[in-house]
Amino acid sequence: MKVCLDCLLIEENQEKYCSNCNSLNVAIFEKNKVLYNNRVYTKKEWFIKLCSYQKIDKNGIILKNQTKNINISYLKEIFLENCQKYTKLAYNLPCVVFFFVSLISILSGVLIEKNGINNIEGFSGDVNNIIIFMYFLAFIYFLFSFLLFYFYKIKKNKAYICKAYGQTKIEHISNKRYKEIIEIFNQIGESK
Repeated sequence: MKVCLDCLLIEENQEKYCSNCNSLNVAIFEKNKVLYNNRVYTKKEWFIKLCSYQKIDKNGIILKNQTKNINISYLKEIFLENCQKYTKLAYNLPCVVFFFVSLISILSGVLIEKNGINNIEGFSGDVNNIIIFMYFLAFIYFLFSFLLFYFYKIKKNKAYICKAYGQTKIEHISNKRYKEIIEIFNQIGESK
């Protein structure tokens, strides 16, 4: 599949130009790879390239290391897809993992309390210390899980992958900033 990044025409041919506007600003998608400007990008690298903003405000959006203009509707679509994917990876997945680790810690503490661990060879400590430690660990992991849940579901924070200061990172933004960015995309899209 080929997408013209100027007129957003989607075609099935693999030619290096758009048949509608004759633009050379096209991206060719094959499985999880994107061919753009004679370079192959993975889906993650494509998100990074199109969501690394040098400046984003009411005056416009400037991408880092980008010389060709890209349709603002396509940039918005990529930003939304990026936010959806990496918000789940940055908030949802760790929240679930921390919650299950806290449950395992509680279960371990309960099992140790009921059965004891005196039958373990080489153990010479107090069982009560281990039980207290397991409950403390469960509390800490549950606290992490709750904080992630709070930021993800209640405050509705978002995350997206980008490049900042030469390094790839997941940028966390508030719901207010997310709505501002979407509004900027909409305003620029309407003005063009």
